Amino acid sequence: TQELYNNLCINGINNAFLVDYPMLDCISKKKIEEAKKSFNLPLDIPILGCIGGTSGYKGLDFLIDALNNVKKRCCLFVAGSVVGFDQDFIDERLKNENVKLILLLRRLSDEEFADAVQASDIIMLPYRNGFDGASGILIESLFHNKHVIGSNHGSMGDLITKYELGRTFETNNLEDLINKINMDIDIPYELTDKAKEYKRKLLPERFLELNKNVYELCMKFQ
Repeated sequence: TQELYNNLCINGINNAFLVDYPMLDCISKKKIEEAKKSFNLPLDIPILGCIGGTSGYKGLDFLIDALNNVKKRCCLFVAGSVVGFDQDFIDERLKNENVKLILLLRRLSDEEFADAVQASDIIMLPYRNGFDGASGILIESLFHNKHVIGSNHGSMGDLITKYELGRTFETNNLEDLINKINMDIDIPYELTDKAKEYKRKLLPERFLELNKNVYELCMKFQ
């Protein structure tokens, strides 16, 4: 990522090359309404998707705490393998009657993963400080023309801000996350030209071209 590249340069490492990791995953073939129906999701309220394993660093518990304070109607859609938080934890933690809960807690096929992203209106990325890298689901969201609400730290926060991929909140700031969710439900975020520019940078063809250039340059020093 750009942030990791910048850190290398700051530390005097000047022989690094920045090659953005491309989008190599499935893209859903379903229309949005069809994808929602396939997971029995409601069609009349925003779907907040938390897609992937329920690892602690992804902040699902923190997201639920925020949703307990949201006054707007919405649906939390959690899909993926149980890694940390299980159904009992989620059921017990979520207490807001305005938030409908749909769970699909199992390993998803590549096609199901893509369909789950397609079925979501907002992809939630409330990652904790321990996670400082790039996010695969962030890229999947972009290629499904979805925006995100994500933590503002690390490479992920930098990418969301730089390429206007959604709204960020101050990491671990519950009130800020609550405000951003309420704001997004009232005024859904729209992807900008900068997001489309970033999507072009992630095409496999560009990845192959940049890697070819790096290898050709390295060969000159043999």
